[in-house]
Amino acid sequence: CQQGISYESRKDFIRSGTIHILTVSGLHIGMFAGAMFLLLFFLPFRAKLLIVPFLTLIYTLATGLQMPAFRAFLMLFCWCILRAFLLRGSGINSVFMACSLLLLWNPFQIQDAGFQYSFLCVIFLVATAPAASKWVHLAFEKDSWRPPKTVSHRMFLQQKFLFWLWLSLAGCLTAWGASFALTLFYQGISVPFALPANL
Repeated sequence: CQQGISYESRKDFIRSGTIHILTVSGLHIGMFAGAMFLLLFFLPFRAKLLIVPFLTLIYTLATGLQMPAFRAFLMLFCWCILRAFLLRGSGINSVFMACSLLLLWNPFQIQDAGFQYSFLCVIFLVATAPAASKWVHLAFEKDSWRPPKTVSHRMFLQQKFLFWLWLSLAGCLTAWGASFALTLFYQGISVPFALPANL
């Protein structure tokens, strides 16, 4: 059910750097696919990688098959299919494969701001994820030396929460940095508050 939003509310979302939540986009597709991977944890590796894109496609269709959602679905589909058939390749190759398929379909998409935002942010997120994870792991390295019997359940959950919080912060910082120039160009504003707002 799509509804209009007032001009003032739209400007507030732009100024806060959270305008992307108003459309079903990569954030929502990623959350849905992540939830499906968690719910289907008991399935074999290949079955999961074939079923999750199918379920995500149904979700994408049910939400109106908006272009941002379709771009995100195509990236997920490319990644899952390559992994399901045990083809070597990194996540960045899946992103470039999805980008290439979309440009073959319509080369003029490259001029679309949404297309530029989607692929620029995802390329940077995928490219920096291993380094960000390594740095966050280094910050918590001391905790890994503790004998498991000395770590309480509460302490374990606290460490996991802090680890994912720092990793999320790194992701928000990367996406903000990657989209900074585009935001300045298309919207004429700098949105430093987007970092805590998105976190």
